[in-house]
Amino acid sequence: MKTVGIIAEFNPFHCGHEYIINEAKRITGADRCVIAMSGDFVQRGTPAVCGKSLRARMALLCGADAVFELPVPYATASAEIFAEAGVKLFNSLGNVDCIAFGSECPDVSVLMRIARILNSESDLFRSVLQEKLKEGLSFPAARDAAFEAETGDPSLTAILRSPNNILAIEYCRAALRLAPAGSNMPAIEPAAIRRVGSGYHDNTIVAHMQSSATALRAALEDPDGDTGELIGQVPDEVLKMIDKDYRRTLPITADDLSAMLYMRLNDPATGDYAAFADVSRDLANALSKYKNEPCTFTELASKLKSKNNNYTSVCRALLHLTLGIGPEHITALKSSPVLPVIRLLGLKKSSSDVLRPVGDSEHTALITKLADADLTQPLTAAGLYASGIYRQLIRARYGTDTGSELSCSPVIV
Repeated sequence: MKTVGIIAEFNPFHCGHEYIINEAKRITGADRCVIAMSGDFVQRGTPAVCGKSLRARMALLCGADAVFELPVPYATASAEIFAEAGVKLFNSLGNVDCIAFGSECPDVSVLMRIARILNSESDLFRSVLQEKLKEGLSFPAARDAAFEAETGDPSLTAILRSPNNILAIEYCRAALRLAPAGSNMPAIEPAAIRRVGSGYHDNTIVAHMQSSATALRAALEDPDGDTGELIGQVPDEVLKMIDKDYRRTLPITADDLSAMLYMRLNDPATGDYAAFADVSRDLANALSKYKNEPCTFTELASKLKSKNNNYTSVCRALLHLTLGIGPEHITALKSSPVLPVIRLLGLKKSSSDVLRPVGDSEHTALITKLADADLTQPLTAAGLYASGIYRQLIRARYGTDTGSELSCSPVIV
């Protein structure tokens, strides 16, 4: 049996995601598709629009065979860490043959060439990078300049610069870093699928084409809107699930975190803001100036964004502070080719054998029931705390009691 893996957020799940799952199986010849999915908080530094169990069920009903949770410290990290954790999760499963992803550039050989250049960082590359940083360029701009100096090919730099290619390249880099010593081939074979539909950041729904997840979230978050705008944009089964829980448990937004963020900023026990993941010293100093000015999560992020800290990176920093996520999780990720724990979110009964290799692993613990897990394990503890906060956000906004995370079992279809 051949297995393809997809790293995703499904925030929310839409027809484009169903297309990716089906296309991933087709182009790789895989019999099964497993998903490494963000939990209740996502990479842009916000809560997911709906909970992880609901999104796992959506994926299973639309072609996925199993869904595993990408641990919250990595699901909410930079593109490099997000990608590395996802690839290592698949490596931990022990039976994933290839990884598929959407990309504006569907030529995986070009993406791999870029990945190899970025991984090797020649003397010329490092020299130009440092020179441009000293000149005051942001890191992405400085890296683009170093890359173009290395390759002499502006067309490759344009591919690197596109937001729709950034994660694809990071997946390739991570797969190469996991290669056996002395090998220049990736540990898990990458497969690129041409991205279709609206642009990544488009925030309006476009009829008769796949709109972005950003646009779908905006429609769900519109206080005067309804789920009718999602017709044709999400699979019918998904729309039924959203309809059932709309304004009962979803949507959840970044601003639902505002009160908790304000309390964390003003709690003496929080200590040095710079002790949290992605909070630089400059950002910590800026936070100190605003901590006594009550505002929403998104308003504060807008005030803090700068040349060196774009809006999304600020949101990630604020989220890490709110959730108490420190840099120690990233250090642990870098030190091992596998994850110490993997939590199963959902499974098709017919695909239960996909769990067998990791179930027999000496290096990775498979969590199917959180109540039976080692709750002192750092990744497990961070996930339990984050999910508890998410459930409290639902209760505070809608008055809905979703129970305890400890009693939550995997979705089985």
